[in-house]
Amino acid sequence: MRQMDIAEFISEQLLQRIQYATLRLNRPHKSFVLTLLDIWGADNRLKRVDVYFPKGIDRTTRRWAISENRLRTFSLVAPVYFHEVDMPSEGILAFI
Repeated sequence: MRQMDIAEFISEQLLQRIQYATLRLNRPHKSFVLTLLDIWGADNRLKRVDVYFPKGIDRTTRRWAISENRLRTFSLVAPVYFHEVDMPSEGILAFI
């Protein structure tokens, strides 16, 4: 089963009107992150984005590095805050 694109079940216009977003990334899921940042890059009303990732994770791997670099670049557009926390090892969760 393929992972659904976030814009397939939440419209781009709704995503662009969000003011506060929380991303809990257990794995980088770079396609999810890049799609979301592309949508927000076109237009957004974001006041804050919080990104949570597991403690002790190797963030030097290519997929983590790409996702993190894009998020850090996006922080020039909207405030992005990174938090290292204890998390379960499975899945991705986004509160938008």
